[in-house]
Amino acid sequence: MVGWRENLGPTKPVIEDDKLYGRGSADDGYSIFAAVLIIKACQALGLPHPRCVITIEADEESESRDLPYYYDQFKERIGTPSIMVCDL
Repeated sequence: MVGWRENLGPTKPVIEDDKLYGRGSADDGYSIFAAVLIIKACQALGLPHPRCVITIEADEESESRDLPYYYDQFKERIGTPSIMVCDL
């Protein structure tokens, strides 16, 4: 793999200016692991966080046709989010 800046690479994760550089951190299903690790890191550091609901939708690159159905089916359990983050 070419085209990476010096000290960066596709298999070498680096945090620079509060940003994560590295392949796979939010692709091919890895975003769920990143989300869980962020929550666990907050807990390990004793940082407060609100209730978190993580939805895994695996219909990759197909416009998430089924996602609205599942949100409707589980709207009472999900509640009203104050923020929603989508990994596209």
